[in-house]
Amino acid sequence: MRERAAAFLGEVLGRGGEARIVFSHGHFLRVLALVFLDLPDGAGARLNLGTGSVSVLRAGDHGNLIQLWNDAGHLPGAPA
Repeated sequence: MRERAAAFLGEVLGRGGEARIVFSHGHFLRVLALVFLDLPDGAGARLNLGTGSVSVLRAGDHGNLIQLWNDAGHLPGAPA
């Protein structure tokens, strides 16, 4: 799955610097984040990701980073 995530990420990043919205299942999105951050496979177990949550990955001045992860504040009944 890491190879698929890396290929997808290469495709998305190869299209320019505009923002992209990606919808997928949680496991693939966790692996995508690992590839983006260049973290080992086992680190994905520490990235909780709920259904319908919003996450933002971005390139920072000193490398790639997670700007927002697992935010569900837009969902009815979610804690503020």
